[in-house]
Amino acid sequence: MTEQNNLPQTTPDTTPEKRKPGRPRIWPTPEPMAAAINQYFLKCEQGKIRKWINKRGEYQEARMPDIPDLAGLSLHLGFASYASFWEYTKYPEYSDVLARAKTVMEHEIVQAALQGRVDQRMADRILSVRHGWKVDENTKIEILIVCD
Repeated sequence: MTEQNNLPQTTPDTTPEKRKPGRPRIWPTPEPMAAAINQYFLKCEQGKIRKWINKRGEYQEARMPDIPDLAGLSLHLGFASYASFWEYTKYPEYSDVLARAKTVMEHEIVQAALQGRVDQRMADRILSVRHGWKVDENTKIEILIVCD
């Protein structure tokens, strides 16, 4: 005779333990998530070796840091999209971890734009769409010239 299934048998006296609806969290506590976020930032800081040919036709190679972004962090954490990343903001125990990650990404994007590593318009777009920054393009400048 074959071996029977090792599944628990339910009887009318016992009912299986009820489970919360939905899929369980990938990160059950904020501590391992914070460690994975720090690992992502270190990986970005180490960067990749980039190769290019300069204007004189010379081959060049240098290690350049990557700019951390929300999509890259979401993929590193095992999420299918950054929408899953934002789902964790609903849980108060994750708020400090996610706020810090968002602030680090904002800082890196701003620094990269100021240093000319990324296009300023692209940085404006990323910061306004992903980080809630407002770009006011209707700035009024008044110049007062006084002649004696």
